[in-house]
Amino acid sequence: MLVRQAVTANRYSLITVEELAFVCNMTLSTFKRHFAKLYGTSPNKWLFEQRMQKAAQMLRKGSSNATEIYMELGYENLSSFIKAFKQVHGTTPKQYQLSNLNL
Repeated sequence: MLVRQAVTANRYSLITVEELAFVCNMTLSTFKRHFAKLYGTSPNKWLFEQRMQKAAQMLRKGSSNATEIYMELGYENLSSFIKAFKQVHGTTPKQYQLSNLNL
């Protein structure tokens, strides 16, 4: 399905939900309805969770730091990324990286 392909291909990019709807040639409300049927959640929540999983994975590998990751995942600044990461993982990216390196 077009929605699944578009979302999977762009889940770590800087694309917005509105842009995903456009790529799928759907109105925003139609896209959100199709997305909810496929994934059982809202597109914003799903994208947020995917990006936080990717951030955790990158931190565990140790090849990237929070400054590099926040830009790659589309956050406007480091503090908003740290706040989002802490909301999901309960710790700062640096603390997470130090306690989970190479797991």
